[in-house]
Amino acid sequence: MDSKTRRSNWIWRDGLGYALAFLAWVALSAASALALLAVRSTIGPLTLAIGVRDLGSQQPIWELGARAGTFDSIARVAVGVVWLVYILIVEEYLRSSIGDARAQRIRAASAGADDNQTVYSRRGLRTLARRTLIAAAFPAAVFILYLVLQGVLSLLVRA
Repeated sequence: MDSKTRRSNWIWRDGLGYALAFLAWVALSAASALALLAVRSTIGPLTLAIGVRDLGSQQPIWELGARAGTFDSIARVAVGVVWLVYILIVEEYLRSSIGDARAQRIRAASAGADDNQTVYSRRGLRTLARRTLIAAAFPAAVFILYLVLQGVLSLLVRA
């Protein structure tokens, strides 16, 4: 196989790796957005439940609603900032798995070790899969937080 054909094969494999990293990033971005929005949806009702429980009938309901609206506005900004930081970090984290394997392959090829270059492509894809699972821990943890907040909310409403 000549060097031009070999280079074309590697461009195709690198492109496939980067496309898979992009798809994983899109899926993780959507999952984290949904999980964060679910948590945000509990802030207003949780504020009302705590306010009614603590203050009883001493405070008018519109003041409790205003307090819940304020907490919801703060939560909206906080969720947006957390989501933006997460997607920026995850994009670089996933993309670098393919880039690192590509750099190792290029270093090995320039050193003259041209045998078994497929190992570097597989290593990049394995690293991408492992990093995708690690990055998926954040949306999963946020969703678990949502379930806990829903449980606390139901306990406060029942009491």
